Amino acid sequence: MRARRPLLLAAAALAAGTASMAGACSSGGDAPPITTVPPRPGGASRLGTTVPGTASPGTASPGTPATPGAATIDHFDVPASVTCRPGGTAEVRADYATDGARVHVTVDNRSVDGDPPTSGTFAIPLPCDGAVHTIVLSTYDANGRATLQSRAVLADDTAG
Repeated sequence: MRARRPLLLAAAALAAGTASMAGACSSGGDAPPITTVPPRPGGASRLGTTVPGTASPGTASPGTPATPGAATIDHFDVPASVTCRPGGTAEVRADYATDGARVHVTVDNRSVDGDPPTSGTFAIPLPCDGAVHTIVLSTYDANGRATLQSRAVLADDTAG
């Protein structure tokens, strides 16, 4: 089997919440602590990541705690992996339900083109490169505060 097997297992462990990234990317300096927050019962999340007035969604000023958003994500489902041809693009169908005023999708910190519905299904393109990609679903309440969830998807390029 190719060298991707350990990567797939690590991605699956992270997606299942059984692994931690603490110390995974040590550069010799002091790294901020990593906290794993379990999902709420029923799969809903109220983890806010923006402070109203910040420049970009998903960020807060250092030292400024984020204000949780009131919008919820009731479910967010994507496949753990998708098989595709090397160098091509794979399409991942995300199925989700939110009660937010609007939704935004990113892959590896890049916005996905299109206008995703606040609930339903949305096609997300992934590069077919054998890597694990992070898909983030953000929903915003009426005050512009974000609630988000992320999922890891392997773009399995072994289909030759």
